[in-house]
Amino acid sequence: MKNLKNEIQSQEISKKIINLIDNSERILITSHENPDGDSIGSQLALGGFLRDQKKTFWILNHGNVPDKYKFIDPNGFIQTEEIDVGINPDLVIVVECPNLNRVGWVKRFIGDHTPIINIDHHQDNQNFGTLNFIDTSRAAVAEMIFDLISFNGYIPDRNCANALFLAIYTDTGRFRHDSTTPECLRKSARLLELGADPKAIADHAYYNYPAPALKLLGMVLSKLELRLNGRVCYLTVTADDIKATGANIADIEGIIDYGLFVEGVKVSLLFKQLADDEIRVGFRCREGFDILPIARQFGGGGHHHAAGCSAPGTLECVKISMLEILRRMLDGSQ
Repeated sequence: MKNLKNEIQSQEISKKIINLIDNSERILITSHENPDGDSIGSQLALGGFLRDQKKTFWILNHGNVPDKYKFIDPNGFIQTEEIDVGINPDLVIVVECPNLNRVGWVKRFIGDHTPIINIDHHQDNQNFGTLNFIDTSRAAVAEMIFDLISFNGYIPDRNCANALFLAIYTDTGRFRHDSTTPECLRKSARLLELGADPKAIADHAYYNYPAPALKLLGMVLSKLELRLNGRVCYLTVTADDIKATGANIADIEGIIDYGLFVEGVKVSLLFKQLADDEIRVGFRCREGFDILPIARQFGGGGHHHAAGCSAPGTLECVKISMLEILRRMLDGSQ
């Protein structure tokens, strides 16, 4: 019954979104800063759809596309260099972004009265859009994009199918997260029928690291810390680590998952000290735990098993603060 209700709601909002797209000519697509696989694949699929609808469109992102995902954009749709002029959209589509401030410098091109389509699957989305398509039951925003562009019988081409498959594949952790559903697997199978290449996607996304990225990973793992009798793993990366290895900020993506590779670890935290006055903290946890409330305590957000926030203070102070919160959580006293 719930699936039927969700499907009806999806169809209703898809109709409204398509109508708004049909009545727009210049469309800006964006996502959260430092885009990941889901945001990149979802934006590119939308771009391909808008190109075929003869729309003028731009895909702008604050933060570089990770090297491992650049292959998925053969047409060079995504622009990450900060610009000041030339963009005057009459519609903005924001994907996989819980609040509008997370789009970074791209926000300057969103006028006070510009319609915004907000498409997301995060629990903490702030419903900032003129139209809000939010479905927390989806494994990836790409599922929602697939439904949207297929609404009137549109058939994605191979590039679009690859982009959507990459998005689902990476956001489900190669179909191993508990967010993986029969429906997302059915959509993935359909994308294979449309020409998606799972081997090429897996090879680029997980088995094709540049040497600096592997050096950074090695440096981070060499500083691995186990806390609370091995139930919590701390990983740390600093601006000096990135400089020393020749890596870039985008190479940090995915490092946090290695904390959960350690036997007995329930929660993995990645502390990113990229500026003196701010510590970014990423959280991952195994099934049975919920780390979203911790992120929210510090003004962050995300999912129940994958979240993040910024925390004030020195690196060691932030680590101590997090440890006390985790101790109470894991001991079941809160």
